[in-house]
Amino acid sequence: MGGSISSAKKRGARGTQDEKSDRLREFRAHHYSVTCMRVFEGVLVTSSEDRTVKLWKLGGQQESCVVCQGHTHWVTCFDMDVASQILYSGAMDKTLRAWDAKTGKCLQVYEGHGDWVMDLRVTESNVFSTSEDGTVRCWLKGSESNSAGSCAAGSWNAHAAAIKHLIPVSPEVFITAGQDGLVKGWRTTTHASVFAIRAHSGAVTCVALSGGTLFTGGLDTYVKSWDTVTGKLLTEFKRHRGSISCLDVRGTTLFSGSEDFEIRSWNMVTGACNLVFHGHRATVRCVAALSDGVLFSGADELVAWDVSTGKPLREYGWTQTDCICVSGDFVFVSFDGTIVVLDASVSKRLQHTAVKPKLVRVVVDDPREAPPVPLAEP
Repeated sequence: MGGSISSAKKRGARGTQDEKSDRLREFRAHHYSVTCMRVFEGVLVTSSEDRTVKLWKLGGQQESCVVCQGHTHWVTCFDMDVASQILYSGAMDKTLRAWDAKTGKCLQVYEGHGDWVMDLRVTESNVFSTSEDGTVRCWLKGSESNSAGSCAAGSWNAHAAAIKHLIPVSPEVFITAGQDGLVKGWRTTTHASVFAIRAHSGAVTCVALSGGTLFTGGLDTYVKSWDTVTGKLLTEFKRHRGSISCLDVRGTTLFSGSEDFEIRSWNMVTGACNLVFHGHRATVRCVAALSDGVLFSGADELVAWDVSTGKPLREYGWTQTDCICVSGDFVFVSFDGTIVVLDASVSKRLQHTAVKPKLVRVVVDDPREAPPVPLAEP
């Protein structure tokens, strides 16, 4: 089922010149790899192994970059309290930091985790974070002191291993998924356990949420779906030949990427495999489906696929794609600290015509920042 990159080239897929024409902008955002990338109300936020978080203002006559600098190790995660314009970040230095999103000023350092901070989410009144130490911590919002301190509103040992994923499913409940293979639901107010299930025989490697359904991928090569209220198993998707590395949902279709170099599309209700996308030459690190039938996936290269046939539309010769983020009219792709901005409507051109997208001013690099001293990879 599906097509392959090599066969697309043999059929005459457009080459390097057309690949370049798809780009609206390419800029050096960080000195090392991007670890996370999201858009909040027209602001692109990126974090990196260079220990910084940056906020990129999109559109307008003059784009700007706000740099949040202060972490002493790789930044792993962030979330934004849009109402207060405070950005929260977590890092391998075991701390969280609160930043003024308009100025980049550090408002608060949150200390308490005994190991790397792996994920965090902002709720109406608190910030929840997870760590390699297996704990969940709840932090009070609203402090604007730049002195370090323990601001925990509560903490507990949630898993017997690192907790890589924290997923809010409602104002009352959030879910954690750990390297111990467990998925657990928690009350945001009392921190009481709602359910605890052994989701996978090995670590939970990735998650995706769609409505009241949580999808999990595991080291055991399985993808599964769960009811977020009861923790009941809904569907088991069988299966990849390697561990699952990424998930995305579009409509009633689930997409999974794997260390077997393949992508699969699934009927998320029945669990049936629709198509297998062949052609990547390394672990599929990220997938992102657009609404008009095109899927972008990143491994050592970026590929655009026709979702209906599984055939590749375009291969972009960039090395080690780190993140893909789709927001409105733009597709943001990061690799080795560089971000490429594609027009989301390029997918229609890939399918139907050879019309080149017009160049749009979107973002600019910040030339003022000097490269930080590199850190050894842990």
